[in-house]
Amino acid sequence: MSKKAVSKGGVIIFNKPFLGQWLDDPSHIGHEIIDFVKTDKGEIYVCNSPYGQAPNKNIRIGPGGTYNLKYLVLTGPTNTKEKEFEILYVIELEEILHRLAYVKHKKEENRSDHERKELEKRQKEVKEIIRNKDIKYNGKYLYEIFGDNLYVTFKASKIYKVTKPISVKMDKYLYQRNKGVLREDEFGGVNGDYSKAIKAIEDSIKDGTLKEYDPPKVTGGMIAPKSDSLTFVDLIMQNNNEQIFTNVIYSLLKDGNLLYAFCREFDKTRQLDSGKFAIFRESKIVDGRMDICAESANQRIVIENKIYSGLNGKKDSKTQLSTYHKWAKEKKMDPFCFVIVPDSRKALLKSEISKHDTDMDGVYTLVTYGQLADFLEKQKTSLAGYTYEKYIDDLVKAFNNLSKLTDEDLYARMFLEKTMI
Repeated sequence: MSKKAVSKGGVIIFNKPFLGQWLDDPSHIGHEIIDFVKTDKGEIYVCNSPYGQAPNKNIRIGPGGTYNLKYLVLTGPTNTKEKEFEILYVIELEEILHRLAYVKHKKEENRSDHERKELEKRQKEVKEIIRNKDIKYNGKYLYEIFGDNLYVTFKASKIYKVTKPISVKMDKYLYQRNKGVLREDEFGGVNGDYSKAIKAIEDSIKDGTLKEYDPPKVTGGMIAPKSDSLTFVDLIMQNNNEQIFTNVIYSLLKDGNLLYAFCREFDKTRQLDSGKFAIFRESKIVDGRMDICAESANQRIVIENKIYSGLNGKKDSKTQLSTYHKWAKEKKMDPFCFVIVPDSRKALLKSEISKHDTDMDGVYTLVTYGQLADFLEKQKTSLAGYTYEKYIDDLVKAFNNLSKLTDEDLYARMFLEKTMI
């Protein structure tokens, strides 16, 4: 007669979502996006890291295993020195679908024949799970949207989202990587780190600080549109296309002649050259491609647009921002440098600059789409005769839509574009 497994208590998984080199390519979106969108059947599935990893075989959801797994917690920036992290979402898990769909994090050319065969086998198993459970978004199976490199790990029952910041400070547990596992038997006890985390989660659910979140469902080519905020970019389904908005901003600054007003509005610390500026879009003057840049005889201006992409060209504590700034400094006068972001991403971009390109912290002015909408509203009278003058109200509305965009709305819209291909 086999012995019944003795429970060692609970376990919590931590994820820092939407991180890593994969996102350096603006055409890539985070695999964890499926956490934020319901399937066609109205179900919620979760990807735990891009490789579908789940804890070892001793962990179960519910009774019967050595450990009981109930929560996956999506966390914000981690202060590793102080052993502190911020809770953003808590996902209540219902079922483990598989434990490890990826063999090793290696480039294709570095895998052995055995590893390739094992990877193919696991990919086939995951596709079978997706088919059997009918995991579809907008009529497409998950693997039809992302190909062979996405693995669904859990089925979830609920998602909770914070209504105000929740910080948890650990005593011994140190969560440094993109994924962490906190076990009760290692960090338990009345005042142990596991107990602190569970208490923070469950108290926050009770008092409403963690509020149940209903993910949008992809249907009919739209995601929960608000009829009073639709614009022409919704019509053509380009509501989060960075290039579309870069082109609009370029047109306003160049053909609408708003460059001087823009610089004076958003950076009052520098002197602006009174000479004529030539304005360029998607310029490859230096290594990389600047979204918008301008130069006069004495000064240069750099404007980057980051609706959903992060900082590119990360290397040796530098990014493309440093490269562009180095180019911009070559004139006599101090350059103007801006990054335009949705309001909800301003803190994240500021954190990225502080982490990956410290020298640029404070050099680039972060302008939100909400500020941009207000600026354009104020400049209406200056745009008389502008070729696209009749679209100004629509552009103000489009900018405002991006200002009100929450992270999960943004991820859902990005995912929608994938399902429409």
